[in-house]
Amino acid sequence: LAARGFRGVVLSAATEPALEAAQQHGLDAYLCFGAFGLRSDADEASLAHDVDGIPRVWFSSGCPNDPGLAESRLEQACRAAGKPGLRGIFVDGARFASPASPEGFDAFWTCFCPRCVRKAGDMGMDAGAMEKAVRAMIRFIERGEGVLEQCLSGMADWLRFRKRCIGEYFARFRTAVREIRSDLAAGAFVFTPSLRAL
Repeated sequence: LAARGFRGVVLSAATEPALEAAQQHGLDAYLCFGAFGLRSDADEASLAHDVDGIPRVWFSSGCPNDPGLAESRLEQACRAAGKPGLRGIFVDGARFASPASPEGFDAFWTCFCPRCVRKAGDMGMDAGAMEKAVRAMIRFIERGEGVLEQCLSGMADWLRFRKRCIGEYFARFRTAVREIRSDLAAGAFVFTPSLRAL
């Protein structure tokens, strides 16, 4: 890679051989981890739930509002990021499910798990109205039934809820990275801005 003009590598695991090889060839090394990646012992309570209460996996991830899931992944990444030779840390999948989740489009219509419903209420948002809007949007998309305008307000709240939750996560991520080393770069793999609301 260095011979071909690359200046850095992004690693999924900060192993000693990988870090040594990067350093030996003058490559900056960055660590990348999945924000809400499921642990092998995760149960359905950690998964995102759709409007029918069906647990859904998306991008091999669970509910972004499962604190145990989010914190364990962040702690694991931060321990690895403390190794000498790393230039920074990237987070991937720091979002709710997108329409392009490999598990299918159905994963997009989440999360209505008890945690998220409670959190929406704590934020002063009406989870029931959001759920109704998402159901209406699904009917409109899948069967052409209903009036699109009837679900837009609730959909806007649902997307706003997701945005606020992920904003909170990024604040925690930034703080955690800065606590490791103030010079450690913090970044994220994100969608193009035109798709950010989804």
